Amino acid sequence: RRSFGGSYCYPGEYTVVLELGEARFEKSLTVRPDPNHTFTLEERRLNREFVREIAALNRQGAGLIRDMEVLDTQLKEVGSRLRSAGITAPALTEKLQAVRKKVSHIRETYSYSVEGRTGYKRPVMVALRGGTLPEQLSRLRGSVSRFQGAPTQTQIDHFGYIRGVVEPLLLSAAALLEKDIPELNRLLNAQNFPVIK
Repeated sequence: RRSFGGSYCYPGEYTVVLELGEARFEKSLTVRPDPNHTFTLEERRLNREFVREIAALNRQGAGLIRDMEVLDTQLKEVGSRLRSAGITAPALTEKLQAVRKKVSHIRETYSYSVEGRTGYKRPVMVALRGGTLPEQLSRLRGSVSRFQGAPTQTQIDHFGYIRGVVEPLLLSAAALLEKDIPELNRLLNAQNFPVIK
């Protein structure tokens, strides 16, 4: 959802460029400080930097979930093909289950997405913390960007809490890809079975 109006900008000199086909039009303009504005440029700069931090963490989280969903799909396919082929190597089966469990933990912690459940059937802890982490980030970004002043301590603390949950998940995902998947692939290779890519 977008609010009415464009982004706030700093006072200064700007060039507006319009390109229409091969024609190019340029016009310089000056944005003057609003004398009725109660926020300093420093407060506005802090606001903008904080919004960028929130957006960056949101992008990392979205990438994390995308990667985990792709990996989960591959793991399901491998498990199905192993069953179809009648391969029941205990070490391979155990490792596959362990990796799937780690992937599920990352997905559920970041954006509760258990199969067959809708957003209206969330566990109590998800409801108590104010929704899933992506929902919290989205609301936080909206509340900060609608206000031109420096972020409040409550907003900073809330972001710190979210980052404190997301960053360990990013590290867990990196370890999964660097350690667990190669170990699983070695076990798959030992069975002459296609590996996870």
